[in-house]
Amino acid sequence: MQFIKEYPEIKCLEMKLGDITFYLETPCPEWGQGWDKVKIGSRTPIILQTSDIQATVKELKSKGVKFVEEISQRPWGEYKAVFSDPDGNEINLVQNVTIN
Repeated sequence: MQFIKEYPEIKCLEMKLGDITFYLETPCPEWGQGWDKVKIGSRTPIILQTSDIQATVKELKSKGVKFVEEISQRPWGEYKAVFSDPDGNEINLVQNVTIN
């Protein structure tokens, strides 16, 4: 694992393993919908990144994946949706937005 960057304002580390970039976070109610009800250990702060969130959500839904939070845009620009695995763990799906 390679450390890429720390985001102290949102308690997040950006890491890389091979060609995969991922983030380790501490849940924070200021992040938006759903996080105000989260207790440590309930919403899994796993983030999967996609270049086309609309297409990815459509594909996952066609395979029976259940979304607990539909696509929304975050104040810092990214798009996010949250789905659950068969055990009820919630996983974040994001699409970063390049700001010019």
